[in-house]
Amino acid sequence: MNNKQGISDVVAVVLIIMITVAAIAIVWGAIIPLVTKSTQGSTACFSAQSDITLLNDGFTCINNSAIATNTSVGNIEIHIKNGPDASVVLTAVQAIITDVNGNSFSYRVNKTNTQAISANVTGVSGNLPGNNEEKTINVWAPSLQNMSTVKIAPIISVGKTESLCAESQEVTLVSCA
Repeated sequence: MNNKQGISDVVAVVLIIMITVAAIAIVWGAIIPLVTKSTQGSTACFSAQSDITLLNDGFTCINNSAIATNTSVGNIEIHIKNGPDASVVLTAVQAIITDVNGNSFSYRVNKTNTQAISANVTGVSGNLPGNNEEKTINVWAPSLQNMSTVKIAPIISVGKTESLCAESQEVTLVSCA
């Protein structure tokens, strides 16, 4: 007679189930934080896009009188509204300004700025709006003389990282009154 014994079918099934549950727990622990972090940025940007708007009310305009007095520098006024959502932490906006030939120029305007981040910006005045505020930011640059449209992309803080959100609607620049 043969005295060799193997594990029973019941013990084998229980071991397979335990190994499967342990594998699922390990994968779950690794994947869920990645997915959560990724969706936080997307959700925050979605909120920012609906909360932070470029206003088309005559205050987003090109200042032709500033161009007439100084032919080497153009002046654009950008009127931005920040809505009531306190979960959206606006740290900057990226202004994308397009000239009459279709060339675009991008400027990063910080929350409390004395200078936009771009090599060819001469100056910036005004701060970005806080919650439930509207503010106008002035940007001066040599390349702003023949501009026709502007749009903005909010830059928000999500935890310790910044997220650049999608661009807003495009506003055609009118002459400032």
